[in-house]
Order: sequence, then C-alpha cells, then structure tokens
Amino acid sequence: MSQPRPKARVKRLPTFEGYECLKELGEGNSGTVYLAKSTGSSKEKVAIKVLQRSSRLDAKNDEEINKLKTNQHQHIVKFVNSFDDNTSTLLIMEYCPMSLQEKIDEARKSGGCLSLDDVYKMMNGILQAIVHLHDKRLVYGDLKPANILLSESGIAKLGDFGGVREMSGTKTFVPAEMGTIKYWSPEMFETNAVPSFKSDMWAFGIILLELLTNTVWINGNEMHRIRDNILSLNLKVATTDLSADQSTLLGLLLDRDPSQRISAKDLADSGRLTCLLGLSSSMGHHLVKENAQLQSKLQTREKEISSLKKEVTRLKRELSQKSTEANDSHLEEVKMLMEQCKINDVTIAKQDEKIAVLESQNSKLHDQLRQERSTKEDASKDTIAMLMEQGRMNDAKIEKLEKELSQSRKQLMTHRDQHTETERTLNDTQRALGIQREKNTELSTQLARSQRETNELRQKVNQLAGQLEEAKSDTRRSYEQRSQRTQHPILVNLLDFLSD
Repeated sequence: MSQPRPKARVKRLPTFEGYECLKELGEGNSGTVYLAKSTGSSKEKVAIKVLQRSSRLDAKNDEEINKLKTNQHQHIVKFVNSFDDNTSTLLIMEYCPMSLQEKIDEARKSGGCLSLDDVYKMMNGILQAIVHLHDKRLVYGDLKPANILLSESGIAKLGDFGGVREMSGTKTFVPAEMGTIKYWSPEMFETNAVPSFKSDMWAFGIILLELLTNTVWINGNEMHRIRDNILSLNLKVATTDLSADQSTLLGLLLDRDPSQRISAKDLADSGRLTCLLGLSSSMGHHLVKENAQLQSKLQTREKEISSLKKEVTRLKRELSQKSTEANDSHLEEVKMLMEQCKINDVTIAKQDEKIAVLESQNSKLHDQLRQERSTKEDASKDTIAMLMEQGRMNDAKIEKLEKELSQSRKQLMTHRDQHTETERTLNDTQRALGIQREKNTELSTQLARSQRETNELRQKVNQLAGQLEEAKSDTRRSYEQRSQRTQHPILVNLLDFLSD
C-alpha cells in the first residue's frame, strides 16, 4: 500500500499595516515584491517591495527609494509610499499587472509576436522615461523586458530602480551591481567599466532587436559565452528581414563604439522610432516636432484658462462680499453680475472640453497612421498630408479658442467696469445714508429739547393752577366770614359762585 504524498508547504504571506497581501509577484536580488490591496475605502491595488535591512543595505535601499520618489514620470512606475518595519523597508508602488517579458512570452506561446504598433507605443514611452533620467544625470543601469512594466491601460513604465545611479566615473561596481549581463554593452566587459548613458541605449537596442525579429540573439548561461555572443553579434544577418530605416535605427543603437552610439535625446528628437510605423525618418521628425508644438500650445491654453478661472473665482468672492453689504435697491445688479460669472464658467468649461477633444485627436494621429498603413502601404504620403491637414485644422481650432478666450477677457473687463460702477453707486448711497442719519440725529435733538420745554411749561401751569385753587379757597373763606357777619345778598351770591 503506497503512502500518501506529503502536502506541499504553502508559503505564508507577510502582513502589512494598512494593506491586505494577496500574492507574491516575484523575487530578486534586492527583495521580494507582493501584490496587496489597501484596507481603506479606496481598495487600491499596489505592489509592495520588501527590502531587507542591514548596515550594508540600508543606504542602498534609501537610494533606490529616493531615486524613484524624486523622478516621477508618466512612463516610470508611480511611487506611493515607503516606511520601515521591524526587519525590512517597504517600498509601495503602482501595481502593473504584466511585464514586457511576460507579454513577449505570451505572444510566443500562441505562435505570434507583438505588432509594430504595440512595439512603437511601448518603446517610445520607455525612450521618454530614459530621456527624463538622462536629463537628471541618472543611468538606469538594468534595462531589460522584465523591468519594463505594463499598466492596466497598456502604458509601458520603467520599474525596479535598484540599478539607477548617478552618472559618475569615480565609483566601481561588481558585476552583480551592473545589471543583467545579457543586456551589457561591449564596453561593459572592459576593466573598471561602469554603466553609462550609452550602455542604456545598447540595452534599448537589444530589446528593440528582439521585438522586431521575434528572436533572442544573446544566449548563454556563462559570462564568457554571453560576452562572445555580444561581441560577435552580426547586425546584417539579424536585420535581414527588416526595412532599411529599421536596420539603420538598430545600427545607431548597437554601434560598438559608444561615442558613435545615438543618445536618448537625439533619438527622441529625430523621430526615427516612427520607422516602426512605416514612416521615413524625415516624416517622423516632422510629426514629432509638430506634436511637440501642439502640446506646447495646449499647455499654454490650459494655463490661460486656469488664470481665467482664478479671475472669475476672485470676482465671485468680491461680488459675494459686496452683495451682503449692498442696499436692497442694488441686490438685483449684484445677482446679475453673479449670473454672468456663471455663464463665464460654462464658457470656460466648454473651452476645456474643446481642448480635451484636441488632445484626443492628437492621440489618435498614430492610430490613423496604423489604419492607413494596413489598408495601403504606398499611401504614406497621402497619410502624412492628411495628418498635416489635421494639424492645420487643429491650428484653426486653436485660433478659434484664442478668439473665444479674447471674448472672455472682454467680458471680464465689462464685468470689472460694472463692478466698479456698482461700488460707486454703493458709495453714493452710503454717503446719502450718512447725511440722512445726521439730519435724523439733529431732529431727535430738537424733539428732545421741545419735550423738555413742554414738560417745564406743564410744571408751571400746574403750579399756577395750584396757586389759583389756593386763591379761590382764601377768597371763599374771606367771603364766608363776611357773609356770616353781614348776610349781604351780594356776598352770598358771590360765595356760591366761588363754590361752583
């Protein structure tokens, strides 16, 4: 009777404060990467790289985190957060569900390869990221398909900043710190060699060669075999089935002399990558330049619209303050101004939508190129003419936007004049109210004085009435005494009169 097999031991996932660990994504020299989900309301998925801590590794870990944090770019994986726990340092990054290496393997399993359009979009994005790093005097140092990550929307991004370092000739590195040997440039095998901008471009060329030919040209598990394959690479044989422009591009990237190898910025400015779409380098350069000009115009318009929004907000605030102080007779004017500001907001929102449409049209230029090339290969000139016409149409739309912006500015000037007139009217009303208050105060003073005089007169009248009553009483007593003595009829009648 056979004994049951022991169950495979399940690797226990670590726990992270604020995150639920879902699975392990991969393990490398510098640490292990896990997929995790935020336990907060966002439920955002992130990649958490666990970096081991030690006196030797802490400085290297800090350098990797700092390089990623301070060099954010749309084609570099997004930095989210970092913190230390008891035994390790946690680097939290944007989660990208697939690498370029996985996408290549997936296509090869199904017997296919990546389309030229996909190759162009991914490699053009990575080229922009390399230009960004090189401008900051940083060498990526370990460019390979496994380190090119693809976001959920398919955007290519550089990941794993463990090999990024400042361009310097004073520091030496051991092979383990110099990236993957398979993507080393020929000069990297020399004594005291260090990674450089040009070694990044060699690795970029090797990746591009593998994507265009769907073939792995550098093989081997031992360092000397890999070196032999790199030094003996025959580009004429490798690029036999490629177009002349594509072969020329690879020749510039894989020149054995690093001083002759094309730089990332020169490659980006030349537009040579557009040969992957079947365009000549001159046409590609024209498209790159035209696209840069359009992007610059769009950014300028966005800044102007942002300034207009701030101005409208300021006017709203001032009008709101004035409306609380205004007289009832001026509230209607203030409300009209507020309504006009709302209309301006709607106009600006429409301009934002138009700019968004322009950006969408700009992003569709390459899609239009792909459609034209798939339907008619020899129609590239017509396609470029169409794109140039589209560019002119975009310029016309931008001019229209400029006119609308000018009208908005005029409306704002009109609103400012109305606002000034409202302030002037309010000031006149306030002055009139002040004069009326002074008159009311004076009348109140006079009324108080009259009331005092009236009270004094009343007191005098009361005194006189009292004196009159006393006189009557005295006279009546006198007449009573006389009438009693004389009983004269006249005195008796007079006494009755005084009694009445």
